[in-house]
Amino acid sequence: MPHSPNILIIEDDSLTAWHLTMLVKEWGYQVAGWANTQPLSLAYLRHRRPDLVLFNLDPYGRWSNNDLLAAIVFFWKIPVIICAATPPAVEVLEQKSVFYLSKPFWMHQLRETVDIALGEECRSRSS
Repeated sequence: MPHSPNILIIEDDSLTAWHLTMLVKEWGYQVAGWANTQPLSLAYLRHRRPDLVLFNLDPYGRWSNNDLLAAIVFFWKIPVIICAATPPAVEVLEQKSVFYLSKPFWMHQLRETVDIALGEECRSRSS
């Protein structure tokens, strides 16, 4: 049976997280979880090992977004789609496993980016 990729949603807004969860499931992917804090994000990363992370930057800085992004990209080596109005640090964006969608965006743009990111992940795991 083929593996259905797991997607972790890191989003501070519960309504947006719920909407993303429904979309991800509708697209045939599994949801590894929804995290709205850095400690919960780290717990999901350690225990669920998602194939992809949808990440919304918290513009108010309740926790260090760049540190968490760096851990996801450099330590866990998990592809990330950042959905935010403000881009992250340049060194994060320079990584080929990081995708950025500027808000507002269309759902078909997110779907295409998810498919591309997961395709990149599948290719890198098989090499």
